[in-house]
Amino acid sequence: MKASKKKLRNKIINSVGFGLAVVVTYWWAYLLYTGTPSCDAHGIKLAVVIVPICLVLGNKIAATVPFLIGSFAAYMLVSSINEKI
Repeated sequence: MKASKKKLRNKIINSVGFGLAVVVTYWWAYLLYTGTPSCDAHGIKLAVVIVPICLVLGNKIAATVPFLIGSFAAYMLVSSINEKI
């Protein structure tokens, strides 16, 4: 496989991966923000970090963690699309 085709394939894979990360983390932030005060983690492994924050500071503050992760993934998505092949 040519180097340019390999780079294009990797660029597409990275774009899909970062896009999914954006959708999942923003959805989880929405669930935390609008959720009940029980701080349900919805079975996500990042709950080790989120649940203590949620218990101490509340849902609204805990929702910022997945939102910031999603924002970073969105930045990486845009920067990976803009890089040259």
